[in-house]
Amino acid sequence: MAQNANLCLLCCEHTEKFAKAHIIPRSMYGDTLKSSAGPAQIVTTLKDVHPTRSPKGEYDREILCLKCEASFSPYDDYAYDILFRTKFEPAFYHKGNSLVGIIDKIDTQKLQLFFMSLMWRMEVTTRAMFSSVRLGPYKEKLRSALQNADPFEVPEFDVIVTKFQDDAIQAVLGPSAIKMEGVNGYEISLAGNSCFIKLDKRKFPETYLDLALSSGNPFHVLYREFIGSPEFEAMVKIAKS
Repeated sequence: MAQNANLCLLCCEHTEKFAKAHIIPRSMYGDTLKSSAGPAQIVTTLKDVHPTRSPKGEYDREILCLKCEASFSPYDDYAYDILFRTKFEPAFYHKGNSLVGIIDKIDTQKLQLFFMSLMWRMEVTTRAMFSSVRLGPYKEKLRSALQNADPFEVPEFDVIVTKFQDDAIQAVLGPSAIKMEGVNGYEISLAGNSCFIKLDKRKFPETYLDLALSSGNPFHVLYREFIGSPEFEAMVKIAKS
């Protein structure tokens, strides 16, 4: 999309200098940035967009002023701490394997704002990797929520986080528009964390309500196998194309 010259897309104010704004924060690549296989790989299911490897990730120099880019840093840092550094307590075992990980208390609003900023960045960038993200009226709603640091402005927004039980995936899988039992949203995989981000007035099915970020503390993640998952199948298709 065409950007207004020298206007930050978040605060809508004139800026003399744009930030080098990462669409997916570098921390969300986990250990893939240090992989012996080379720079982190960003994979997409979009037909005409090829997977890329970059030690710096995908960034855009035309969307955020320096101040607004810095305002996202606390959310990015917090999400990294929760998703990559914090130990989850195992729960609900099946055949000796934990099905769910739990953290007793997190700042759910800060984590919600991280995911809101992630989806908003994917919407406003011109980077082809994120061209499937079309938020419609939620684009402006998310911008307002981020400006006011108030995730409750968008009650339709919610997140479920799942974690792969193995280290098989060493890539970031770009966003895909999907439905979860009739509920609209996007799925994105962040170096072993697969996140379903809901943008829909309909609630998650009752089965998933306890896993939703909006349910508050304790925070739950669902563990699952990578092999045989939709993400695995998507990467196989990409490899064969």
